Amino acid sequence: MTDKQAKSTASLAPEIIETGDVPFTTLALPIETEILVDLARRRGYTQVVDYVLALIDRDDEALWDEQFAASQGALADMARAALAEDEAGLTDDLELD
Repeated sequence: MTDKQAKSTASLAPEIIETGDVPFTTLALPIETEILVDLARRRGYTQVVDYVLALIDRDDEALWDEQFAASQGALADMARAALAEDEAGLTDDLELD
């Protein structure tokens, strides 16, 4: 981390003020918001919304990968069934016209 990054990160750690049910920081934002702002800046995003969208996209990709990996047994079963149908003459040739 460069000195400039360290200084900007240090300034993103305001004091927490307990006021009622929701803790706020000295910037008068809910603590969760400031945590997101800090994370976004540390990851190089200037807008929290861009950071959140990137997280959603990354999570969506990870979920797809997990589901695809878990489906390998089902895909293998489908491939065996399709091959058996083809070998039994129960399929039609694909017409590309």
